[in-house]
Amino acid sequence: MTRKKVKLAWIPNYTARRAAFRKRRDSLIRKLNEISVLAGGAACGVILSPFEGDPPVFWPPSINEVLERYFSLPELEQQKRLVTAESYIHDEISKFNEIIQKEHKMIREAEVSYHMNSIHFHGSHIATLSYDETSDLFWYFEEMKNKCELRLNQLDPNASAPQPLHPEIIMMQEPQMGMVNTNDPTWLTAGNPINAPFPHPQPPFGSHHQAAGFYNNNNTGY
Repeated sequence: MTRKKVKLAWIPNYTARRAAFRKRRDSLIRKLNEISVLAGGAACGVILSPFEGDPPVFWPPSINEVLERYFSLPELEQQKRLVTAESYIHDEISKFNEIIQKEHKMIREAEVSYHMNSIHFHGSHIATLSYDETSDLFWYFEEMKNKCELRLNQLDPNASAPQPLHPEIIMMQEPQMGMVNTNDPTWLTAGNPINAPFPHPQPPFGSHHQAAGFYNNNNTGY
């Protein structure tokens, strides 16, 4: 059976408020004792009651030794060990911000993956993307570029990063199947890969050739 969630609000009823104070005061003392025993740390607490007749509670009885040990530390060391409500809330906010940033990055990468799959597998064109979608693609490529450069440095720290290709080289590397301009006189030059010589066809089998499994009975060669 799950415990009922306690509403953090001031209790108007005096009797109920005093009972809640005493109950949680004793629970806090037990927690301090558990921290000291389980973790071996020095802990102490001072609890002042808002009710008349309740004396202040000091735990442990040797609380002065714990306080003297703390105040004997340098001021810088005290600040490192100090945790206030403000610093605690600030740390929690920072943790939640990191979680939000990670979730936002995952969503952004999923959207980029969707657009890349649409372009690669479904024939969509990059011109159909909006400004934000194109910016996300650019961001993703920059992220991958940085990761590749980091990996290359890990594999060979002395190697220089690969230089980006010149736009003209990229254009030359794009496939141009079926788009030869026959009006250009240079397309017939020897350097054009389209003019690579084709292998000469073999002549049909005749009297001057021997195929595997056939022999010339006149022993005259060819």
